[in-house]
Amino acid sequence: MPYRLEPIAIVAATLYVLVLGWAMAFVSYNVWGALVVAPVIVVVTVPVVRRIFSGEHSELFPFAVAGLIAKLAGSVVRYAITYESYGGLADAGVYHDYARKLAEAVRNGTASPFEAIPHHVGTEFINRLTTLIYTLFGSSQLAGFFFFAWMGYWGAVLFVRAALVAVPALAAKRYAALVFLAPTLVYWPSSVGKEAWIMMCIGLASYGTALLLVGRWSWLALFFTVLGITGAAFVRPHFGAIWIGALLVALMVGLFTGSAGSALKSRFTVAFFMVVAVIGLSVVAAITTRFLKPPSADGAGTSTSRNVTAIFNEATRRTEGGRSKFDTITISGPQDWPYAIYRTLTRPMLSEAHNVASLLPAIEMTALLLLALFSWRRIANLPRMMLRSSYLVFALVVLVMFGLAFTRIGNLGILTRQRSLVMPLFLLMLCGPQLPDPDLPRPTDFSTRSLPVASHSDG
Repeated sequence: MPYRLEPIAIVAATLYVLVLGWAMAFVSYNVWGALVVAPVIVVVTVPVVRRIFSGEHSELFPFAVAGLIAKLAGSVVRYAITYESYGGLADAGVYHDYARKLAEAVRNGTASPFEAIPHHVGTEFINRLTTLIYTLFGSSQLAGFFFFAWMGYWGAVLFVRAALVAVPALAAKRYAALVFLAPTLVYWPSSVGKEAWIMMCIGLASYGTALLLVGRWSWLALFFTVLGITGAAFVRPHFGAIWIGALLVALMVGLFTGSAGSALKSRFTVAFFMVVAVIGLSVVAAITTRFLKPPSADGAGTSTSRNVTAIFNEATRRTEGGRSKFDTITISGPQDWPYAIYRTLTRPMLSEAHNVASLLPAIEMTALLLLALFSWRRIANLPRMMLRSSYLVFALVVLVMFGLAFTRIGNLGILTRQRSLVMPLFLLMLCGPQLPDPDLPRPTDFSTRSLPVASHSDG
């Protein structure tokens, strides 16, 4: 009731001002800057999310708000672990030190404002992105964590939106709860670093892909897809390659099964998409090979297969150190693919947890596997659903390609962090309809706001 909320709001505002005033007097801007940023993020985000999850999907709005709060809390935990447990000896600390110095130079005029605009690739892209944030809002470490967590949060919103568009009879509440509140997604893409940016980009790419795969072809949908893939490729080109490859496969399957929609049935449109996707995949694959190729693979006449082998060997060497080391799976042929993919997507198990850092993700993965066991009807229904929704094909291909590409990562911490980026698509496999329904329409028969939600099967 409004008359009850008003005094609560007054008390909360008073406490906020008092806490902010105390922090400004006794705490460095590295921390109290976040007290200024956090309310702005909440005030800006909540109305937008309310509009996104409105109408028939209004029941998802509480999950979205809870996800935002959990995301900011996860960012605080990530910050504390980074600077208290590791003393800042993490990627976030390196990004902060670089951005703080360059942002100060930009603000005092000794460096060009252009230097604060991301225009490089890889680590340097995140350096400049962090510099841009610090230039505009000040060099607060915790505030920087909040901004990057905000990026990761929008990625989660876009993944949920994509599933609502492209998966008929989705167990929407279950999927929203998992994506917004899964510990892996709350914690990992929540700090200054590559994961938060990539999560936002691949979420945007997945939403654009969902629109394209249900036949809602438009330049806006194509723009979302290209922009998201390009943004991810700037930081990790191999994620761009995975997304393009999965889109190409899903498009072809959708055309054969008729789930791609009438907008993609004209020969011109099909040819256009195929050419664009193949060219994009070739370009991103070439950039990925060049980006990941270790120095040992340089040399004239080096074949592509040797480059790929060198990349896998280098990945194993660089990630096998530390207390979280494990023996990677050797793939000698296609017969090894299923087990390699399964282990890449499900590490660590409880038997592989040797410390608290690995125990927590092991508990989460065990819980998800138990959920998968109790959701066997949904999983058994996936092949039938893939004939109706090519977005599910897209999700499966992403998981398969990720599982193969990251098989040689020999460090549990690194693997868990990387896997968080495909976790929304992993969770999607647990949220389809339970029982085969021959009368279930294809997603192309619905507008965005009239998709059926199997609320009775959300449990």
